[in-house]
Amino acid sequence: MKTLLFILLLSADYCFAQQTNCVVNVKELQGTYVGDCKKGMANGKGKAVGEDTYEGEFKNGIPEGTGKYTWKNGTWYEGNFKKGIEEGEGVMHYVSPTNKDSIIAGYWKKGSYVGLYEKAYKIISKSYMVNTATVEELKTSVRPYQIEIYLTSVSGGAPSISNLESGGSGQLPKPEITSVLVNKGSYLSMDAITNTNKSNFYYLKDIVFPFSVIFKIGQEDVSIDFYKPSNYKVDIKIKQ
Repeated sequence: MKTLLFILLLSADYCFAQQTNCVVNVKELQGTYVGDCKKGMANGKGKAVGEDTYEGEFKNGIPEGTGKYTWKNGTWYEGNFKKGIEEGEGVMHYVSPTNKDSIIAGYWKKGSYVGLYEKAYKIISKSYMVNTATVEELKTSVRPYQIEIYLTSVSGGAPSISNLESGGSGQLPKPEITSVLVNKGSYLSMDAITNTNKSNFYYLKDIVFPFSVIFKIGQEDVSIDFYKPSNYKVDIKIKQ
């Protein structure tokens, strides 16, 4: 029994020594460390207290993963870290000794605030006969915001043997937006330009973001989420 107790006490002392002597590779956090260790460095979950304080996940002695970093002036960031700096979603709480504190929530990249959304937009889905669907954020100052939709047929406007034989114009029909289904946000109006051979152009005007929409093109559809308030160009090509 005494031998077992001695082994347990020795193991506890060894673990404590590992935690205390575990290396933290951030100068401002060097002081005391309690937490998981691997090969002599902070790895896993732990808390380091130095000039600044960090509690959360570590990798190779630096913050990596999720955690909370508090600077000596009281300002703190809670969220995702990569290689010791803010990366991904998080919240920054700025402490001001003279003015009211401020809070910024959103996404960071390489330690810099990107914005409320990680991406400006996301193409959710497209049906089989949609050849390609691309989105471009336009660097224009048009207000209210609008979305330009360029709808093109891969073969539209080309001669059609069946149409020629039946006495038609000999051209395949151009694709058209038959409906716009809005799941989130809104738009005020849609203008159309249809005087080109293979394409139809549409302008959705006065967009309220975030804007989640499904463009119906006959039996086909393209679903897109627009997160960031901005002007966009959507280019859709149909296989026909």
